[in-house]
Amino acid sequence: RYPQPFQGNKRDLVLMETVPIRFNRVLLHMTSFARRFRVTAGGIFFSLLAARLPISAAEPPPPARQLPRLSIAFLIDASGSMKQNDALGIRKAATQAAISLLSAQDEIAILEFGSEGRILTAPGEGQWLAANEYEKIFQVIDKVGGDQQFTDFRSALVEASRAFESCAEGTRKVIVLLTDGILEPNPMDEAYSPHSYSYRLATANASREKRRQLNEEYRQRLTPVASRMIHEESLPRLVADGIEVFTVALSANADQQFLKVVADRTSRTPTELHSFYVEDATDLVKVFTALIQYFTDRMILYSDKGD
Repeated sequence: RYPQPFQGNKRDLVLMETVPIRFNRVLLHMTSFARRFRVTAGGIFFSLLAARLPISAAEPPPPARQLPRLSIAFLIDASGSMKQNDALGIRKAATQAAISLLSAQDEIAILEFGSEGRILTAPGEGQWLAANEYEKIFQVIDKVGGDQQFTDFRSALVEASRAFESCAEGTRKVIVLLTDGILEPNPMDEAYSPHSYSYRLATANASREKRRQLNEEYRQRLTPVASRMIHEESLPRLVADGIEVFTVALSANADQQFLKVVADRTSRTPTELHSFYVEDATDLVKVFTALIQYFTDRMILYSDKGD
């Protein structure tokens, strides 16, 4: 970090830092508080405004407050529809931008979900990374896919909940869930037995068209089952473990009502907004960085009021 004079007011000081984002050659702009994305030969980089501090000899800045440590699991949709709604992988850049606003005392886990939930950060070797381990975290984020067949929120929430069994003690536990879809249970998941068994038999020698028909049939059959399991098992466990879920719905196809219920049920602060919606992936960076204000009192770069 290094100080530079703020453009416009000589009594202000801006702390800047540059963090690499090494995928997707796309140019993004966020004009609020001088956030810039730029493309170089090495990939995408963004300049991060870390703080804006008034300089005054008579009134020194107050001492920093002790902020709660955070354990944040980013649960990112990797279903096939993301290829259409986020073809450039901006969700990865948004995740990186949000993580770069956190402090070294916070810890991060990265998970993807589609047909099943899967943790990507060092599975079996300690699933959490310090938020300032940028190189490791960004390499993991780059592995998030986009070709899974189903969008099984139940499996995603179960796996995310398990990840918190190994997080640090005394932290605020948060899941950031991003999806562009609706609940589509994986009919091959044994959690839905005996339906999973009958699905395997039915699709064993089925044609592509027949398999498509069976997928829709089992989606209608299993959605109420998965929904009940989420409401009666997954959400109560998250609440009991003190884990809050912040949801981000991408595109009009996402089930906003369901996501709002998940966010509201797990919220520990009813006055906070835990459910967000964006029509286009280019807005994800703005929303993900704005989420930081709901996690802690840290200064962020963007708010809807422009403050």
